[in-house]
Amino acid sequence: MIADHEMVHNLQVISGKNKNKQDCFEGEWETYTHNYYNQGFYLDYVSQSDLITNIKYFEMNANSYYPLDIPKFTFTSKWWHFIYRLPRKW
Repeated sequence: MIADHEMVHNLQVISGKNKNKQDCFEGEWETYTHNYYNQGFYLDYVSQSDLITNIKYFEMNANSYYPLDIPKFTFTSKWWHFIYRLPRKW
């Protein structure tokens, strides 16, 4: 998971993102949501609650740069998200 997490950061830097603090919060939010949706690819056990905690933390910080009535980043865990934890090979 760590290697995939850092690879997404690498792609963000190559594409020109993460130039200021706001972009860093947004980049972390995008990266942790990517990890959440790809939990089935990781061999080691990934705590879903840790991922959700990280997503919510960076969501709050990224949205602090936008008006309160228009949050740009939102994430809600649904009951059917267990499918993201199913083991996958590709």
